[in-house]
Amino acid sequence: MIECREIYKNYGAIKVLKGISLTIGKGETFAIIGPNGAGKTTLFKVITGESRANSGSIRLEGEDITNVSASARVTRGFGRTFQVARILAGNTVLENLIIAIEARQRNQGVKPSWWRLGPAPDVVDEARVLARRIAMADKLGLSASFLSHGDRKRLEMGMTLALKPRVLMMDEPTAGMSPSDRHDIVNVIKRLRDEEGLTIMLTEHDMDVVSDLSDRVMVMNYGETVATGSMEEIRANTAVREIYLGEEADHA
Repeated sequence: MIECREIYKNYGAIKVLKGISLTIGKGETFAIIGPNGAGKTTLFKVITGESRANSGSIRLEGEDITNVSASARVTRGFGRTFQVARILAGNTVLENLIIAIEARQRNQGVKPSWWRLGPAPDVVDEARVLARRIAMADKLGLSASFLSHGDRKRLEMGMTLALKPRVLMMDEPTAGMSPSDRHDIVNVIKRLRDEEGLTIMLTEHDMDVVSDLSDRVMVMNYGETVATGSMEEIRANTAVREIYLGEEADHA
C-alpha cells in the first residue's frame, strides 16, 4: 500500500530523516516508535505531503506521489489525525462532522444546491451514522469546545473518516488520554479498521497500545531505522533495549 525509499529530510543543517525506507501492506497496522526527537512526526509530514523530503521516493499502491501536494494525497486516500486534535471548537459535534463530509464532497466535485440554506438531509444522515460509529451519538448537539480530551480526539478521527480514507495516519492517537479513554479509542480504531479495511500507520508512546493494535513495529532513533518487526521481535532486539533502557551498546 505504501512504499518509502531512502527518505532524507533536513531542516537547514539539521538532518532529521536519514535514509528511511519502509513498506506497509494493504490492511496492515504499522506502528512507529522511538524517543522524542527520533523523527517520527517529520516522517508523517513527509508521507502526507505536509513537508517535502530532500530526497527519496514515496509510492501509494505503486503510484509515485513524491511530488504530489498534501491536498491531492487526501483525494488519493490519505487521512491523518494529529497529536493535538484539530477540530472546530466553535461548532457542535454534528456540525464538525457535516463540515468534513461536505469537504469530501467538494473534493469529489459535488456542489451543494444553491438554494439550500443548510446541509442536505443525506449529509446529516451520514454525519449521524458516523457519530454512532465513533461512539458520540449522544453528544451531537454539544459544542466541541466543551469536549473532553478523549472526545476531541475521537471527533477528529470521525472527521478524518468522513473523508473516506484508505490510509489512516494517526500521530499519537492516545496522547494525554486517561486509561479508560485510551481503552475506548483503541477499541474504536480496531472496529473501524476491520469494518473499513483500512491501512493504518501510527506513532505512539504507549507500548500497550502499540502491542494491541500493530501487526509490525518500526523503531526510529536520531532519524534512522533501528529495527522493524513484530512486537515480540522488537522487544527482544538488543539495540532497542539500549535505546529505551539506556544500556550502553557494545561497539567493539
